[in-house]
Amino acid sequence: MHKNSMTFPLGFVSFVFCLLGGISLFAQEEIPLRKPNPPKLPADYPEIVLPEGPGPHYYVNAEEVSRLQTAYASGGKVAKSLENIVRQAQLELRIPVTFPPKGGLHGSLYHCPECQRKLKPVLDESQKIEHHRCGKCDKHWSGFPYDDVYYTKVHAQNFKRGLLAAKAFTLTNEDKYAEFVRDLLVGYADRYRGYKRTKGILSPRRYGHICSTDHEAGSLMMRYLGPMYDMTGHHLSFTSADHRHLKDDLIEPMMTYFDTATMRGKSNHHSFHNAGYIWGGVLTGDKTRIAQAIYGTNGGFIEQVRTAPSLEGLWPGGYSYHFYARRALVRTAEVARHIDIDLYAEPQFKKMFFLPAQEVMPDGFTPNFGDDPGKYVVGRLGAEEGFAAYQDPALLPLLSAEVTWESVLAGRTVPLQQVEFENESILLPDGGHAILRGREPAGFSLAMQFGKYGTSHSHFDKLSFILYGNGQQLGLDSGKRHSVDYESDVHQAYYRGTIGHNAIVVDGHPQQRNTNNCELLEFESEGAIPYVGAASSELYKGVRQARWLAVAPEYVLVLDQLHSSEDHVYDWWYHCKGENGTVEQANSVGQPRKGSVDPGLKYIADIQRGNASENLLWEVTRNSGQFRLTLANESETSVLTGTGPLTSLDHRVPAVRFTRTGKDVTFISTLEFVEQGKAPFVSNIKVIVGEGKTSVTVSHASGSDRFLLANDRFLIADGTRRSRK
Repeated sequence: MHKNSMTFPLGFVSFVFCLLGGISLFAQEEIPLRKPNPPKLPADYPEIVLPEGPGPHYYVNAEEVSRLQTAYASGGKVAKSLENIVRQAQLELRIPVTFPPKGGLHGSLYHCPECQRKLKPVLDESQKIEHHRCGKCDKHWSGFPYDDVYYTKVHAQNFKRGLLAAKAFTLTNEDKYAEFVRDLLVGYADRYRGYKRTKGILSPRRYGHICSTDHEAGSLMMRYLGPMYDMTGHHLSFTSADHRHLKDDLIEPMMTYFDTATMRGKSNHHSFHNAGYIWGGVLTGDKTRIAQAIYGTNGGFIEQVRTAPSLEGLWPGGYSYHFYARRALVRTAEVARHIDIDLYAEPQFKKMFFLPAQEVMPDGFTPNFGDDPGKYVVGRLGAEEGFAAYQDPALLPLLSAEVTWESVLAGRTVPLQQVEFENESILLPDGGHAILRGREPAGFSLAMQFGKYGTSHSHFDKLSFILYGNGQQLGLDSGKRHSVDYESDVHQAYYRGTIGHNAIVVDGHPQQRNTNNCELLEFESEGAIPYVGAASSELYKGVRQARWLAVAPEYVLVLDQLHSSEDHVYDWWYHCKGENGTVEQANSVGQPRKGSVDPGLKYIADIQRGNASENLLWEVTRNSGQFRLTLANESETSVLTGTGPLTSLDHRVPAVRFTRTGKDVTFISTLEFVEQGKAPFVSNIKVIVGEGKTSVTVSHASGSDRFLLANDRFLIADGTRRSRK
């Protein structure tokens, strides 16, 4: 119950969780702005020419308005989504606008301090906040910061209603919609300077009047304020005094707020500042602000897209932040397009549209590493604009099949037949991961992480991997699949810790924080069994770890080698969705290992323990079959089975830990899914470790595969699927 206890509408969820940045603890102290430090400009940059005459100009122009109105009047499937906009706007106009008494705070604060469960607002008969209830312990919380998070809901609803009304006005030319937008914008201009600013304990002096951070304010400007003002500002309900009021008391103060930002350059936050600058600039006629957004030397659009993405086009922090930053970059590029500046021509920006189509996993989501829950790639904001800019069929699978406001605005007015992704194995040396695509019958897709420890959203997850096969996800990265506070213990110790990933923990500690800690050994995408290998001597002091992953059509081979001059305790972890996970030898109810220092281990529950010196089999029941993980016997092994949290402390998934001790330790395992009523494909794993060489023979229903590893070189030695080299 508590997981979905907030009864916030979709607009609020989108606004809060896609727009806002991470915040944690706050104090109710009003503070002044930092000293402004606006973006710097080069000595020379191209002339900026703004269109003349009444608008709209920057979100839609006359040609686009005509296309939208024609589609709306056409009826049928083409007009359906546009008719829904007008219908919803009509309903919204019946509800009075409520202006909160202050600005809002981020939704990650909206949790029970004791249970870390999401709260639910309880309102009185007049719809005022009474308190906020925890669905688990039933305790009530009130005041700061919980009321302030609720105010975020109200602000979000207000601006969403304003944007709906502005779109309805564009489609119908009915005065009532423009008048609603005018009253809403002027209402915020009346209040903006009067909203008190609050101070954040962890990020002091970043917080604004309506939004709790400067990049949220940029998002508000680009998603709502700018477009709704552009679409309606030419209406007669806006007086000259209104325009001055909006400029002097809302738009320009917001841009001054952006001037105080400290996160510039490659930060996704500055992508939103730039979007706010360009929108504020075109709405007020300030060409300097427009130039700062595009040509700024400390993080303008052009500098950002040339320096922030990887060479392959991936934004730092994973796909959650890739799409997050791209959202702002697209808004900037679209305003620029309307004033005849082509930012889509930037090569790295172009790659940001094509890369997701190459990396999509079988469930339609991108690989999730770090604070990234994975993002569904079809129909994401910016997809229509990207296709309109590049007209490349490779982008078609990313588009929604139906006609939408965004598709019509971008020039597509006909429905599409959904195009399937046809992806191959791919390596991102600079982006820091590889994806292996296996052949049928299992059709595995495996993504391995070996990149740099980069942003604050990175996890201690190097050399970990996620796995899909047989039409389902078989190996999980816990990632940021939850909505708890970034600074909470469960996030820092478990979700972010090495223990929450399919990785190896050494001596009970998470991996060390480093910026350049992994080396790609080899990547082979051809042949019946593609494979990848990577290694690091920096994840743990004095320990070198090498991991090899090979994807056969029926199973996955995982080969880990650890070397040190001293004895260490190595914990090999794996996580998979399912009903339960069992190892026959783990038959004693137990607790975590005595003396363990792993801070995330306390979040493992339902523990069973055991020891063995033979091959071990972990079986997880799921989806009319079983996931089977077979670990080859190499030395005495301790085993722990249990469950770990996924989306919450209550939503748990099976986890297994195999522990070995020594200076030189090897873990070799196979992973496969066996459908109900069918026999396993893999029957045995035999390992021979010699001087500088490891031989692995996987016996299976079709014979066997033999793998050789020597001097960081991998070879499929025997059988019809042997390496070509």
